[in-house]
Amino acid sequence: MIVNVLLQASRWIASIVAILAALIFIGLGIQNAGRPEDVYGYPMAAERLVHGESIYADPRPQDDRLTYRHAPWLAWLWVGLNRLPAPVLLWQLASLAAAVFVIVSLARLRGHAGLLLAALALPLLGAVPHANVGILMTALLVWRRADPWSVGIAASLKIYPLLLCVGYIAERRWRDLATAVGLAGLLWLPALWSGIGDWVPPPGLQSHPLFPVAAAVTVGISLLLALRRSRWTWLAVGAALPVSIPHYVGIEYIWAAARRLTRH
Repeated sequence: MIVNVLLQASRWIASIVAILAALIFIGLGIQNAGRPEDVYGYPMAAERLVHGESIYADPRPQDDRLTYRHAPWLAWLWVGLNRLPAPVLLWQLASLAAAVFVIVSLARLRGHAGLLLAALALPLLGAVPHANVGILMTALLVWRRADPWSVGIAASLKIYPLLLCVGYIAERRWRDLATAVGLAGLLWLPALWSGIGDWVPPPGLQSHPLFPVAAAVTVGISLLLALRRSRWTWLAVGAALPVSIPHYVGIEYIWAAARRLTRH
């Protein structure tokens, strides 16, 4: 009886902590919502596209947060969105739905691991006001369980999802590997005549001395496990993503391990 009471109390405590953490993350996001962020950079890139200008040119020098860093198809999508009323608000609402979907999907995994992964994904709620495309991208990967089509599309928005292809190597899924890489390359191809030469890497990619070391070590371990066909490759990839991505983002990608290991 006492054990059951303690277990019930722990669930309530965990739920309260999760709700408070979610409110804090949302509050922090709203507090910084007025700053120029990605959600304002997308429509600006679409406008440059319509006027025949380079979509990768820095729209505001000295402020790289508005720089467009994705395949051109997203800018084309925003050409249509700009014709709708309140396109930024619509994008933020879609991002909110995507963040909730990711968190709920992780929480529904078996055992305490799902709750832990869901807690790690709570920062997505704080990013909703900025509505970085990474939120929708993460939802796509969770929904499709990192299949080659979702990985290829995700890699056209952020390059680092290609690291998920290491899992395909471990499982000797060469066709899926070719599909993901080929689709990403195809979607990036129009960037060659869309002004990609004007793109300037953000300072964070170069300034932190530990980034190349962390990336090399985590990716190296993942590749080693993949070559040995280890079932723990997906776990290594899930850990490598948040470790090797600059700017300390991507902790929610640990979901990759849980989603893949519980697939069968």
